Amino acid sequence: MQISVKENLEGFLLACNKLEIPFEIKRFFVVKSKKENCERGKHAHVNEEHFLVCLDGEVLIKSEDKNEKNVFTLKRGDYFYQKEMVWLDLKFKTEQTTLLVFASSKYTEENYIRNYNLFKNRIKNE
Repeated sequence: MQISVKENLEGFLLACNKLEIPFEIKRFFVVKSKKENCERGKHAHVNEEHFLVCLDGEVLIKSEDKNEKNVFTLKRGDYFYQKEMVWLDLKFKTEQTTLLVFASSKYTEENYIRNYNLFKNRIKNE
């Protein structure tokens, strides 16, 4: 999906209405790569949703839930809504790729599943 991107010679502006984010925002963070093909993610959230917006560059996303696996690319202005119990692998394809993430809850380590086999077992038993 794409949010509004306005670009001119001086730079660009990305604008998103709160209504496009399907949860109350409790936290946000920015992830920026320092090199090409930087791998991030590699986890799922038990009780947390994320709304990822690519601010610049290109992010390859592999997502998996109990029903399906998907692979797609986010470029400037594209976004992805990550529901609970969705495993994400991210590859920041270019140097200086920047991702803005809005989260539905405050950070707690207990909310993360960082072991892929544990994730697979958990969704299999749901």
